Amino acid sequence: MKKSAIPLCRICAVMALLFLWQMAAAAPAYPHLLVTDTAQISMIAGWTGTGLYIIAYILLCLGKLTAGNKWYHLLNITGALGLIINAADLDDYPSFVVNVIWMIIAIITLLVLLLKRKSENVINRSAL
Repeated sequence: MKKSAIPLCRICAVMALLFLWQMAAAAPAYPHLLVTDTAQISMIAGWTGTGLYIIAYILLCLGKLTAGNKWYHLLNITGALGLIINAADLDDYPSFVVNVIWMIIAIITLLVLLLKRKSENVINRSAL
């Protein structure tokens, strides 16, 4: 993994947290922004999932992450989860199905990567 990938992921995470903090700070002045029902939670989950998909794809295109990087798949898993929540609330079955499949692919790939990395560590230790 390139060394610049994790700091860039952290920068994106900090930006997301700052955005949420700003929303929370603005809530008393804008009561209509308060999360009070499942539709608003669903919308927040959907937009968060969309953002995570976009971040994952940008980092992949910029070469900061690769398809063999666990962070890429973690971003896709959490992004898919947000979009699944949103699609289920809106009864958007095509979006629900494609995101469930996307999440399953990412989970399987992540597990394969972790198992491969674990077996490589065992081989390297036995070679010593």
